[in-house]
Amino acid sequence: MGVRCVAVPLFDAQGRVLASIGVTGTTNQLHKADLPRVAELVKDGARKISQQFDYRPPPEGLMHIKEAGR
Repeated sequence: MGVRCVAVPLFDAQGRVLASIGVTGTTNQLHKADLPRVAELVKDGARKISQQFDYRPPPEGLMHIKEAGR
């Protein structure tokens, strides 16, 4: 029996990673065809939680990259 997992980071107001949330299941529970839909649900949840920590994503089209140690 295999395992599948989808996880995404949670960000604080400065764009630093605070934690992560994810969904894990066996390959019988989390089918490969369902992964894109599950990923969107997990990302949406992470976005809402991050906003509660005052995180605001960068404007569309810009990547949010932090250098290590900053």
